[in-house]
Amino acid sequence: MKPKRCKICDHKTVEDGRCSWCGTADALSSRISENNIRDGIVQWLNAERHAFAWANETVGIWDAKRKAYRRNAKRLRGVSDILGVLPDGRLLALEVKKGRNVMTEEQEHFLMSVRQSGGVADDVRCIRDVEGLLGLRGKQDDIL
Repeated sequence: MKPKRCKICDHKTVEDGRCSWCGTADALSSRISENNIRDGIVQWLNAERHAFAWANETVGIWDAKRKAYRRNAKRLRGVSDILGVLPDGRLLALEVKKGRNVMTEEQEHFLMSVRQSGGVADDVRCIRDVEGLLGLRGKQDDIL
């Protein structure tokens, strides 16, 4: 039987539906959104005091007349979903993606700019990805 992939982090799941990578119990469900993942990561970062973090609202302003979102021409494009400050003062920028979603060119450029400025930045799909980025996982976990 072909292994199924987690709808959250896109890794292979175990038979009981729990993802062997990110630990999501309902790994085959498409009900979990990128916003749910983003909010969970922000709560975890703040609760565990790994960073002072917040969700960066990236959606435009709703225009009821046009029934569409308007982009703010003054807003920097590609800014990450999660921004924060690490305990050592560096900027943290995390772009949350679900499954096989990919970053836009603007998002890649923003993350590269943060890294070049001394910050920590990457795209993530789950808390475990953030742990790896921040160096919080032990070497034994990298083997899994």
